[in-house]
Amino acid sequence: LYGLTVYQAYKYYTVYPHDRIGLKVFITVILGFETFHSALWIVVSYHYLITEAFNVIGLLDAHWSVRLTVVTTGFTVFISQTFYAHRVYHVGPRYYRWLAVPAVVSMCTGLSFAIAAGVEAYTTTKYITDFKRVSVCALPTSLNTEPSEADILSKWLISVAYGLAVASDIILTGALVFVLQRSRTGSKRSDTILAILIKYTINTGLLTSIFSVLVFIFAIILPGNLVYAGISIVGAKLYANSVLAVVNSRQAIGNKFFDDFTTQVVPAQSRMDIEESMVWNVRQ
Repeated sequence: LYGLTVYQAYKYYTVYPHDRIGLKVFITVILGFETFHSALWIVVSYHYLITEAFNVIGLLDAHWSVRLTVVTTGFTVFISQTFYAHRVYHVGPRYYRWLAVPAVVSMCTGLSFAIAAGVEAYTTTKYITDFKRVSVCALPTSLNTEPSEADILSKWLISVAYGLAVASDIILTGALVFVLQRSRTGSKRSDTILAILIKYTINTGLLTSIFSVLVFIFAIILPGNLVYAGISIVGAKLYANSVLAVVNSRQAIGNKFFDDFTTQVVPAQSRMDIEESMVWNVRQ
């Protein structure tokens, strides 16, 4: 999946060299976080599968790299979701902009929980098995005993972070579909483009939501074996790839628009303007 991310970024830089600098910087930031995220998991794999392969004590230690993956994944998801929040804010009339507010609140809250989980991982996870303390809430062992310090420190950090990621995906997808549906004009050409955009929105939102739901579930029911961590690796990369896929789909959608409904020669600048508007949904 990282190779696909690199390929899509390369395709973006070569196919859309005239995009605004803001979008280019945004794509570069996504690629940078994905590169760092992949490098971290390479370090994790090398440490546990090669360096400490025959050292039982070493396998139990929580290496610094695995601790850092928590907050890195949170930032990767957050940055990818800001792309869709930006689209919600700019799509349709101004009175639809409020739809982006609940999504942004959910995104920021989820990032806060991810950061808190990262801090908790660095301060309390000496061993791999300690990660269950930041993924699911620990309960007192008896109703007659007071919660220990570990019980008090234990929180639904990772679980809540991914639960909010799912909520953000649902809000963003629902808002985009709603506004795009309300933007239909009755024109066959424009309505066809809107239908394609709605399909892209639903498909990308559904795919990322499925993996976030899986991480959310496994972080609750199996907090000690880090199954959710493996799923989160794929999930984080799907977030980045979904953004790049939407950005790179402009040319394909634009070509379909012109091939299906026009026979006249359209200037290159007009094509570029339409393609840009389909990504950011900003009126030209």
